[in-house]
Amino acid sequence: MSDLENVTPAGGNAAPGAQQVNDDDHPAIENAPTDGADPTAQDGPPPSNADRKAAKEAKEAAEKAAKEKADAAAAEDGDKDGGEGDDDEDDNKDLDTSVWGDTGDEVGNSVLQTLQNSGVSTEEAKALLWDAVESGDPTKVDRDALVEKVGKAKATLIMAGIENVTGKNNAKIAEVTKVANDTAGGKENWKKASAWAAKALPGDELDELRNMLDKGGRQAKFAVGEIVARYNDDPKNTALQAGTKQVQPDGKSSKAVEPMSRRDYGNELDKLHRRRGTSAEFAALKAQRKAGIKAGI
Repeated sequence: MSDLENVTPAGGNAAPGAQQVNDDDHPAIENAPTDGADPTAQDGPPPSNADRKAAKEAKEAAEKAAKEKADAAAAEDGDKDGGEGDDDEDDNKDLDTSVWGDTGDEVGNSVLQTLQNSGVSTEEAKALLWDAVESGDPTKVDRDALVEKVGKAKATLIMAGIENVTGKNNAKIAEVTKVANDTAGGKENWKKASAWAAKALPGDELDELRNMLDKGGRQAKFAVGEIVARYNDDPKNTALQAGTKQVQPDGKSSKAVEPMSRRDYGNELDKLHRRRGTSAEFAALKAQRKAGIKAGI
């Protein structure tokens, strides 16, 4: 028999009846671990559904506790540094009129309140807004500087307030100017009389007359009439011819005229207007006030 009959086939199978072994007499295992661990060993039985649920709940509880701790730390830092809650509280602070004054107008005061609560000083506010308010021209506000100082949202509110206030002021000025010009007998007459009054009359009297002018209507008419009368009473001045709305005494009465103070004249004039007094009554009242001026009251 040829020796080829006892050769192991290339497929690794021994001849029939022969025993096949590897080099070290142990079964060959594919992908066997190299660290000496038993490749057939397991870590234990797979976890049950209850075990999985318990593990998930434990993980979620730990994550929740960590988040609550982080939120508490952030809130504590916000309290120390002045967080958003403090900003909201600052925005609602009432206007400190002892610092900012009182405009006498709800919208005007809201503008001052917004500036105050935005951390703007009175000097900064004056630099930003005064020229515009004084001239009645909102376009004089440096909007870019205002936005940089208080932010876009607050700047928009402030500008809306300024436009509202200046609009009302301009309308009031136009009304009072018309009353003054008509009562004084023309624009030039009022210009002369008001310029004279600003220099010649005492400060407290000027303040009182200005307040009456600001009110418009009958109060403004009285104030203008008072200024024109005082102007005409000064011998240095050429008498102004009052307008048709100034009631003049006829000078025919020989009866002594009782002098009347400015305050009393204002009160009586208001009463006459309310009850629609006659021309003669207005003339008599005017004569009393003229006598009061001459008497120095």
